[in-house]
Amino acid sequence: MKTQMAIDYAEPAGGTAFISVNDQDKRAVAFIARELARLGFSLLATEGTAAVLRASGVPCAVTGKIHEGAGSVVDAIAAGEISLMINTPLGVATRDDGYELRRAAVRHGITYATTLAAAQALIAGMEASRSGELDVVPLQEL
Repeated sequence: MKTQMAIDYAEPAGGTAFISVNDQDKRAVAFIARELARLGFSLLATEGTAAVLRASGVPCAVTGKIHEGAGSVVDAIAAGEISLMINTPLGVATRDDGYELRRAAVRHGITYATTLAAAQALIAGMEASRSGELDVVPLQEL
């Protein structure tokens, strides 16, 4: 969260969080999704991730992948419908999609995480910020 503040990204305070994780991360993503929902986010996921979330009792909407054309997550990002993104690409097959997602997120000032560990840290940072426990201090002041 501090890195996001340092580059003048606003803390995602709610809205829609997009989640798309690789197969190795699918078992662990439900906890993160539940935490995001608890923080007030609605969830949007690609089909495979959405199936895992729903099977875990986490409600979410489904969106198309980048290569699926109109109505994909890139369209939702461009329309300002996404406020947070978690995408954990793995391997050659998802490299290009991951690049396009990160590029769209940077272009539109959307906070994103590319690992589940980073997503957990981001959630902890949002919780600390909301409780007033997150202070940003330049190293020069220390």
